[in-house]
Amino acid sequence: MGFIQQLQRASGAEEFRVIPNTLAMAQAPSDEARFVVTADAPHVIVHVSPAWTAACGYAADEAVGRTPALLQGPLTDAAALARFMEGVRRRHAAAMDVVNYTKAGAPFAARVVAYPLVTDGRVMHYLAAL
Repeated sequence: MGFIQQLQRASGAEEFRVIPNTLAMAQAPSDEARFVVTADAPHVIVHVSPAWTAACGYAADEAVGRTPALLQGPLTDAAALARFMEGVRRRHAAAMDVVNYTKAGAPFAARVVAYPLVTDGRVMHYLAAL
């Protein structure tokens, strides 16, 4: 029995989600609304999933090369964002509840979880999932 199957059985979960920890894994096809950014500021978007484009209204070519700030607006909590970014700065996983905005300007609540992605033993990117 494989390791993931053992975890599923032990946890009683029907499905056990594997969190990507490399850039290649993070860019693999996924039904999850997620995007990949560079680990260093200004955290440029390098990849978005089709589910992310559907949720946020931006085409991939509109988002790649920009920063996640394109999702921020008047109701985005600056203090929560600062705490979240402190975790990222320290190269830790981070999570926050935030109000983001679609391309059309519609606000939406999201739980954003970011995971470090390792290349050659160094955190070079982050995977963020909504």
